[in-house]
Amino acid sequence: MSESLSQNIKKYTEELAKNPKSRVFVPLADAYRAMGKTEEAIEIARKGVSHYPHYVGGKMALARAYFENGEGENARTLLEGILHTAPDNLLANRILAEIYQQEGQGPKAIPLLKRLLTLEPGDSYVSSMLAEIETMETPTDELPPLEAPIERESVSVEEPLPQAKIQTVTMAEMYLKQGHLEEALGVYKDLLDQDPDNETLKNRAQKIVEDMRTMRKQPEESVRGGDRIDVLRNLLQCVQERRRAL
Repeated sequence: MSESLSQNIKKYTEELAKNPKSRVFVPLADAYRAMGKTEEAIEIARKGVSHYPHYVGGKMALARAYFENGEGENARTLLEGILHTAPDNLLANRILAEIYQQEGQGPKAIPLLKRLLTLEPGDSYVSSMLAEIETMETPTDELPPLEAPIERESVSVEEPLPQAKIQTVTMAEMYLKQGHLEEALGVYKDLLDQDPDNETLKNRAQKIVEDMRTMRKQPEESVRGGDRIDVLRNLLQCVQERRRAL
């Protein structure tokens, strides 16, 4: 997958050089982030967001790069703003809930997790995270006096990033709904490495490959600049609508 990402980085970089205000900065930043080059992803996303301060896709690209670079406070500020205008953004809800939990602000994560379960019923990871936070909350009638220090068991946050990249079907489908086909395919490939005979996983991965091939067949000469981005966006929308119908 790294070879494909490198090719995409080259392609998107060339397009951005021709048009510095192109929205292709989003997939470019995502490609750098997927390769673990979060500093580069942050720099690219920052420049793009400076041109499009109200573009949710751009702010999500920057927030995710911040989060995976360990800059939780910067990511939190962006995600809170995104959810103010787009409360049903699945990935924003999920990452912000992760950040609240890591910061020891579990109660603030609860409404986000409940919203996720409303949007995506049956998400076992979100359910377990919600149950864990609710269990950790001390009942009000058992709180010690204000002058006494409140002691809590420390919550390990030594490895915050893997939780944001849980290799599950739910996460793969979330990537698809956000338009990140390559990352969704990567998750399915990882799952197939663990369960190579799973026909359902094979079919889902193959379907993503076919969708990506369909996108690449668009005539280059008729898809330039902003028109190219519009065509890709329409294709992604078709893919997402088809997945909702499954």
